Amino acid sequence: MEQTYRKLAFIGLLVVLLLLNFIIFYQYLKGKNLFRDDHYYHVLFAGVDGLYKSNQVLVNGMRVGQVSAIDFADDTTGRILVTLRIPASRSIAATASAQIVNTGLIGGRVIRLNHATGPGPYLRDGDTIRGNTDRSYADVVETDIQPVISNADTLLALLKRIAYTLNEAITPETAPLIQGTLQNIHNASASLNTTLAQLPPMVADARRAMQSIQELSVGGRQTLTQANRLLDTLQYANLGLIAHRADSTLQSLNTLLAALQSTQSTAGRLINSPELYNHLDSATQNLELLLRDLKDHPKRYVHFSLF
Repeated sequence: MEQTYRKLAFIGLLVVLLLLNFIIFYQYLKGKNLFRDDHYYHVLFAGVDGLYKSNQVLVNGMRVGQVSAIDFADDTTGRILVTLRIPASRSIAATASAQIVNTGLIGGRVIRLNHATGPGPYLRDGDTIRGNTDRSYADVVETDIQPVISNADTLLALLKRIAYTLNEAITPETAPLIQGTLQNIHNASASLNTTLAQLPPMVADARRAMQSIQELSVGGRQTLTQANRLLDTLQYANLGLIAHRADSTLQSLNTLLAALQSTQSTAGRLINSPELYNHLDSATQNLELLLRDLKDHPKRYVHFSLF
C-alpha cells in the first residue's frame, strides 16, 4: 500500500513539473520570462495597423523588449493603448518617444523608441511614453503609388490610341511621305549637331573679344585719368601769366619784322637796298674770277726763290 502511494506521489509530482514546464514554455512563447524582473510602459496611438502582441521594441536598432498588450484606452477618443514590456535593467530616458515603423515589405511593424538613451531622469514602471505612427506600406501604396499607377494606366491608353492612329495613317500612299519627313528630321538633327559642335569655338572667340573690350576699356579709363590730371594741372596753373608772356613775345616779333621791312633802320637798309645787293653781287663775281685765275695761273701771284 505504501509503495502504491509512492508511485501516485511520483506521478503527481511529475504531472506538476510537466504543467510548470508547459506554463513556463507557453509564457516564453508569448515573450514573457517568469524569472526576470520587467517594467511595463504605456503608449497611446491613434492607430496600430499591422502591430501585434509580441512585436519587437527597438532602441537604436537593438531589441530591448516587446509589445505586451494592445487594447482600447479607457476614454472616448478611440485611441489604442499599447503596453511595452522592457527589462528593468534597461533604463529608458524620460525624453523617449515611441513610434510604430515599418521593417520591410514583409517584415511587419515594430515600435522604435527615439531619444531613449542618455542621462536621467528615467521613466518608472507604469509611466506613459509619447507615441506617433509612421505610415504603413499600405498607406504609402494607397496615397503615393496609386496615383502613379493611375497615371501609368492613362499613359498606356494614350499610347494605344496613338498606335491605332499611326496604323490608320500609314498607308501605301502616305508611307513615302512619312519616310521623307523622318529623313528631313534626321537631316535637321545632323545639322543641329554640326551647329552645336561649332558653338564652343564661337563661344571662345566671343570670350576673347570680351576680354579685348575689357582691356580697351581699362586703357580708356587710364587715358581719361591722365586727361583729367592734365586738366587739373592746367586748372591750377597761372594761365593769365602764360597768355600775357605769349602776347608780349608776339609783339616783339612783330616789332622786329617791322624794323626789318623799314628802310629807316640799319637792318632794313641792308635788306631793302638794291645798290648794296648789286655791289655785293659784283664783289662776289670778281672774287670768283680772282680765285679761278689764281687756280689756273698760280705763278703770276706766287714766286719761290731759294737764293
